[in-house]
Amino acid sequence: MESKLFIPKKGISIDYGESKIYTFNGSIYKEFKDNISQATRRRKKERLKYLQQFEYLKRYYPEIEYFVECLFGLYIKGYVMKEIETKSINSYSIPTEKRLILLKQIRKILKMFNDIGLRYYDIHLDNIRCTKSNRPIFFDIDSILFSDDKKPDIKPYGFDYYECLGGNLDSNFQRLKFNVFIKEALSTCQELKFDEIGQEMMNYQLNKYSPHSIFAHEDLLEHVLIKK
Repeated sequence: MESKLFIPKKGISIDYGESKIYTFNGSIYKEFKDNISQATRRRKKERLKYLQQFEYLKRYYPEIEYFVECLFGLYIKGYVMKEIETKSINSYSIPTEKRLILLKQIRKILKMFNDIGLRYYDIHLDNIRCTKSNRPIFFDIDSILFSDDKKPDIKPYGFDYYECLGGNLDSNFQRLKFNVFIKEALSTCQELKFDEIGQEMMNYQLNKYSPHSIFAHEDLLEHVLIKK
């Protein structure tokens, strides 16, 4: 992976949690904030370089053009990626059946990550979107972790509560996050119905972010039906 010490004039940034986002010449520069430790930056670089070895996965996240590094290459300041026009999975412009296809594709991609020893936990509608051609795209790809990592760079939404109740950063938490994502993605679909388990998940009133909730143990996609 190519590295540079700086990028062209950055202009005005947009603040996103752990980073600042700059847009220039069809590219996006994600610059990590000063409170992100050098150790965390090194781990991000290690995981991104590992992920980049798998050509068949590159179509599912913005192309990383180069790292922006400190003078001695000890850690990354951020990275530059190609800008992609996307839309939300729960956009009214995406018909119900296409949304279900997209969700099944996303589930397959998550499994492909898992198969190479990586897990993506920061699953929400802003982070997993789709292109004009309805191809899933994963943003914030630097938040991906090795499967045996027990501490995220930044805690995904809901993990504090999950951890307090005895849950760990594992496949159950990933399943829970994906189920919540599915529920939100299908929330505007009137053509759907659910079997008994699916309806229980859609009507669930307790805190979903519990290791004991149905969201950590069932696959909501397996309980979706289309009205006839």
